Amino acid sequence: MMIRFLFLIMVFPISVSAESSFPPGSVQARYSLYDYPVLPENLDEILRPSKRAVCDTYKVADSHAPSYQSVMRWIDEKYEGGDHRDFFFKIMLTLDCYPFQENFLDSTISGNGITHAFGNMMKIPFGGVDMNAFVRIKREGKVFEGPLYHVFSHLEKYYKNSENYKKEYLKGMKRLNHPSYHLTEPKSLSQIKKENPDMPINLPMP
Repeated sequence: MMIRFLFLIMVFPISVSAESSFPPGSVQARYSLYDYPVLPENLDEILRPSKRAVCDTYKVADSHAPSYQSVMRWIDEKYEGGDHRDFFFKIMLTLDCYPFQENFLDSTISGNGITHAFGNMMKIPFGGVDMNAFVRIKREGKVFEGPLYHVFSHLEKYYKNSENYKKEYLKGMKRLNHPSYHLTEPKSLSQIKKENPDMPINLPMP
């Protein structure tokens, strides 16, 4: 196993997110501890009426509610990187939404929230899960970073006997391996590194 791990390191160099090097007061420094993903300069404007309101709207995911539709239309108008679905998969998943909690995705799936995250928050409103979206979650006393599918696949494969999280990993991969959840198809790590060399990929072994 050690030889295999060393081989993977040589083929896919592991890059760990450094703490933000952006100047104090910048959008990146105010909203994130990390340099990746790079946040839009107009994030203050996008997150109206407030960061908490936008986070709650995505989390509740009631696409028929007028308040939901209003927030999504605003993001469609203001986010230059795409529409509200693009904003969700590119920015929201790693955004720090709530005080004293981990980022949006991490805090949502904690406590048996896999079904809600992959189903109610992604599959129902967006048609599925972006398998290649960047995620950052803390499990097993470590930080795991990289494409969503590969992060959960790694956790389910190498930490399947985890006392605290084995059910989460199993439920996650059960959904991620089902075609009906595929908004996009998983790309290989080599393809992702070629297309997006700045994306940190950090998959610690036990």
